[in-house]
Amino acid sequence: MTSSARRCYNETIIIAFKGGYFGAIINIALAVFGVSILFLILYFYFWMNSSSEAQLMINIEQIPLLMIGYGFGASFVAMFA
Repeated sequence: MTSSARRCYNETIIIAFKGGYFGAIINIALAVFGVSILFLILYFYFWMNSSSEAQLMINIEQIPLLMIGYGFGASFVAMFA
């Protein structure tokens, strides 16, 4: 791939698409984007429903557990799709 990058940019893109490099990068980027958006949504939800700063800190500690459960549920659904 690096030798084709020296010759022609178009050829390098074709090799990246056929080899799956481009799809892998898009997949990883979407996964990071999805996890970030999920964290922000849960943080905003807990921030809106907390009555004090101490309650907010307790709720923020629950976000990783909720995200792990979401991931298990998603992988469970993916097995049967």
